[in-house]
Order: sequence, then structure tokens, then C-alpha cells
Amino acid sequence: MDVARPNWGIVTQRKGNAKYRVEVTGKGGHHGNASQSCANAIHQLAYTITELQKLASPMPGNPEDYTAAALKARGIVDAGQFIPQNTVNVGVIGSTNDKISVIPGDAFCEVNIRCFTIEEQQRIDAEVKALADKVVIPGTSIKITGGIVTGPMQKTAQAQKMVDVYKRIVKEEYGAEVNEWVAGGLTDGNRTAKFVPTLDALGVENYDEHTDHESVDLNTAVPRTTAFALTLAELAETF
Repeated sequence: MDVARPNWGIVTQRKGNAKYRVEVTGKGGHHGNASQSCANAIHQLAYTITELQKLASPMPGNPEDYTAAALKARGIVDAGQFIPQNTVNVGVIGSTNDKISVIPGDAFCEVNIRCFTIEEQQRIDAEVKALADKVVIPGTSIKITGGIVTGPMQKTAQAQKMVDVYKRIVKEEYGAEVNEWVAGGLTDGNRTAKFVPTLDALGVENYDEHTDHESVDLNTAVPRTTAFALTLAELAETF
């Protein structure tokens, strides 16, 4: 019952989530006098981040061409179809060093990785952890912690049967076509999908989520709830 996408939009696939912390230990010292006996942890971290980004799927193009406004202007209905298969986000970087005249002896970053399939999660998890052995700057070492947190919500054959029931009921009751979306965000649907077929985003329709002007269309509350109840009743009889 997470909030729904516009125009009878539902979500049939969601990415899974993994989190990692990369810590690099080097050897700090004075930049001017001791460069030859130091090992720059930030320099090594930069190499590791570059390797992390290689694990991501390519972006579709110029980001300005894929905003909601840009897609609408081109007459494209956004259903999440441009979301890359695998994404890597280095969201936090830090070091205890705060002087440009000092070679940093430590550095870290925190990474969020999202994938649509369990197989890709597992493959990338192994590759991320293998980067701990990929040292480029002599005198540094890398420690990587973390891993897969939440699995993806995949559209299985059983889930497709639920989608078909919901689409038929919406067509019969309201003469409307249901739009299937894929999403990069997580909900409780990710957690239930680990155990049972899951159909997500059957609540009220939502606009501009996670912004300071997020809103829902209350006019969709009764139709959406009705469609949900009728689908649940049929599934309870047939599954």
C-alpha cells in the first residue's frame, strides 16, 4: 500500500540495496619535507572510487534530458524505464586531515549500491570486497566493510499473475489502463518479496515524492482502495 504512481501506476520491480564503508590507511607527514616517506590515503581512495564507479551501469545520457520536465516536454511517459540497472553512489567522503600542507594518513568513503536482481547484487558485492586487495599507492592499505542490506523486489511469474488480476479489475471497474513502473527506491515490498509474490504501490497517487512540495491526489483514494479490495478478494480465492 505504498503511495502509487500517477495515472493508475503501480510498481512491479524495485532495486535492492547494499551499503559499504571503504577505509584507507596510509602514512601521513609534511608535504614539503616528507613526501618521499609518506603514503597519501586520499590518493588511494580516489583510485578505489574510480574502480567502484566502473561497477555501475552506464547512464542513458545528459542528465538534463531525463528530468521529469524534460521527458514530459518530449512526450515521453516516465515509468522508471531510464533508471540504470546497477547504480553506485559514493555519497560521503572524509579524512581527519584538514591541512593542504599535510599528506593525509587516513581517508574513507561510504557507498550505496542498488541493483534490480539478486544475482547482480551478489556479483557486485564480491567485486566490491575484492577491491580491498587492489592497492595502487605503495604504503597504503584498504579495509572494506558492509554488504547487501535489502534484496530487490523482482517481478516473478507469480507476481505477474497478481499484476494481471489487478489490471483486469481496473479495466472492468474504471475503464482505465494500469501503467507498470520500475523503481530504484525501497519499500516494505522489498522485504515481503523475499518470502511471497508482491505487488506494490497500490495506495493513493503521489507526486513529487521526497521534495518540499510532495503531494497526493485524494481523489484517487476511493478508486485505488476499491481496486485493491477487489484484487485481494479474487487472489484470496484463486491463489
